[in-house]
Amino acid sequence: SDIDVDQYIRNQVEGGHEFLLSDVEQKGFAVVIGVDESGSMDNGNIDSARKLCATLYKAFDGMPNVDIYVFGWTTGYDDATGKSGVIMKKITKFSEVGSLRATGGTPFLEATYFLADFVEKLPHSKKLMFQITDGDVYHDKALAHYFSKLRKAKIDVTGIQISWCKSQSMIDLFGKENYIQTESMDRINGAMTKTIVSKFMRCMK
Repeated sequence: SDIDVDQYIRNQVEGGHEFLLSDVEQKGFAVVIGVDESGSMDNGNIDSARKLCATLYKAFDGMPNVDIYVFGWTTGYDDATGKSGVIMKKITKFSEVGSLRATGGTPFLEATYFLADFVEKLPHSKKLMFQITDGDVYHDKALAHYFSKLRKAKIDVTGIQISWCKSQSMIDLFGKENYIQTESMDRINGAMTKTIVSKFMRCMK
């Protein structure tokens, strides 16, 4: 926390003075990646997504104040709650990457809202969010407004769509500069890793 030094000294001498001004933002770098685990990803794309996440965990392994968060998302039966619905699987280390599977539906909006809320609350000074899907996406004005709010807070939000054609809805949501369309996940891995590393280097400088 930030400290009012004068008030701190008075508190030591007299007591009863509030000297904590505010929480100081943790310096650091965070990457949040959402991975579509729907059944249609079971064509090599989920394998490529695993490789990407594993590469990032290895690349930043042991680096202080750098955190990688991966969320696999789909629909289905959740053993933990005993209910069917949206499933958000949180992965925080290299050994868990293999748990990404391709099964279930594509709850894009629910998963994206969850990820945006998660990344917004992180204490790091530099935050990147990537949302990867091969599904059809419908425009949502509230979500587009949310992304605009995140960008004003200097949070990078990028949408990656595995498709043979561009999606105007994705462009409207993420913006032209933050939308990537590719025919296969394998094609984006190298470029995505390079983008993350370059942003990390700029952040550290």
